[in-house]
Amino acid sequence: AAHRPAAHSPRRAGLAALVVRHAPHGGGERCVAYHRCGRSRRGYRSGVDVVVIPRNEEHVAACVEALREVHEADAYPIRWPADPVAWLSPADALEIRVAVHNGRVVGHAVLRGTNPPAAVQAQMKGEPAMLSRLFTTPSVRGTGVARRLVDEVTAWSAERAYHLFLDVADNAPGARRFYERLGWQHVLTERADWLDADGRPALVHYYVAG
Repeated sequence: AAHRPAAHSPRRAGLAALVVRHAPHGGGERCVAYHRCGRSRRGYRSGVDVVVIPRNEEHVAACVEALREVHEADAYPIRWPADPVAWLSPADALEIRVAVHNGRVVGHAVLRGTNPPAAVQAQMKGEPAMLSRLFTTPSVRGTGVARRLVDEVTAWSAERAYHLFLDVADNAPGARRFYERLGWQHVLTERADWLDADGRPALVHYYVAG
């Protein structure tokens, strides 16, 4: 089915149970994740009443606030972006989702139309799309929101024949365990073209959705 890229606007990010700091193309992200999840009316039980919806312009300021909160708590992203709105809204974005609780953005995820390294793409079954800019605010961690957000964007991608991949920095073992619990498969480890906090080329691990 035909689809159009989502409107690009950052919103207050906070995702229960997860601070995902990816090691994205063009930006130095890494990933840290924690989660707890059960069942509910949409297949999940979370400690907060959250809805996952497409991001719109009304979410932009809230997303920047949430990103600031996550940055101060977790040093994610490693360096505060000069233009946080642009950072949250990459030009290659296909879809951007937010998790909202009581009118506040508490989670954020971007799907990007970009290609992975050839060794990763060889393991993929459809058009590649990258899961990026995924994080949750500290107030909702441990409630299952992270998993719900990941599952929602994965379902969106599957409906359009995309196969998801992501990269996670080596200094985020919690994020790696989170994705592995969700069935993502590790397919490649290599040095990135961006620097980690120590000023060295970051070591990143690539995963594809199972």
